[in-house]
Amino acid sequence: MSNNNRLTDEDSAQRTTTIMRRVTAFGILWFLFGFALYFFRFHYGLSQQSKDWSDFGVFIAGFSGTGIAAVTLYAVANGIRVQAEDLAKSRAFMAEQSVLMAKQSEIMTQQAATTAQQAFDSVFFNLLETFNQLRDSVTHKNWERRMNARTVTMDEIVLTKGRFGIELLYEDFKKIEKAEVKSTDRPRHLQSSFNKFFEGHESELGPYFRMLYQVFKWIERAKIPDAQKIDYAKMARAQLSDVELCIIFYDGITELAVKMKPLIEQFGILKHVNAAHLLIEDDKRNLALYARKAFGEE
Repeated sequence: MSNNNRLTDEDSAQRTTTIMRRVTAFGILWFLFGFALYFFRFHYGLSQQSKDWSDFGVFIAGFSGTGIAAVTLYAVANGIRVQAEDLAKSRAFMAEQSVLMAKQSEIMTQQAATTAQQAFDSVFFNLLETFNQLRDSVTHKNWERRMNARTVTMDEIVLTKGRFGIELLYEDFKKIEKAEVKSTDRPRHLQSSFNKFFEGHESELGPYFRMLYQVFKWIERAKIPDAQKIDYAKMARAQLSDVELCIIFYDGITELAVKMKPLIEQFGILKHVNAAHLLIEDDKRNLALYARKAFGEE
């Protein structure tokens, strides 16, 4: 709406003053017209008769009353018209302001959503980067006997880091599990085996598992659509190698991962775990270990 159509206090006062001036001028002219008409029609000077003055008073009162009534009717009608116009303009102005406020609210909502999305992305990718750094720092330590140039046999410690280190750690877990007394209670047997394995490697795998939990917990807490959460979970899941999935598989069924297991099942983190690389292939089909949605199945 243009500025010309907007009602201001100055415009309203000016219009009221104009109307009052018109009404006053009309009243004065009407009154003078009554005087002129009376003297022109009935007398040509001031009468000395009281009856003439009485008739003059009656005439002026009736004539002026008619004019005043007409002026009053005009003023009332014009006032109603002005009020109606002002009210219409006020409504139009308020409607325009309402539309503008709605648009501003929509823009602010979009800006807030964009800011929130950017903040979420920033933290998410920082968590992923930190997780990858921790994974690369995971170290497998192993003593090996080697012969030096003087054919003297010596024990040396060999350090293997990153994914290769995790592969060697998984082999250590397999050895512990094989040495563990077998039980018909498969979940309890696996939990006991992994707990013994983890006790010896907590300093290496503890930060790894805790950061992995933080990555998926951040996705789970995000105020974004579920479909978008799945997309972020896929990005995080893509960081995991097959051997990592195997270790996550067995860690997830222990009391150490009581908070992680629901996330494993919610986001299908084990979808790409290779059953052939588990301790036994039936572990993947064992419903006592995981619900099917942990593998991306319903």
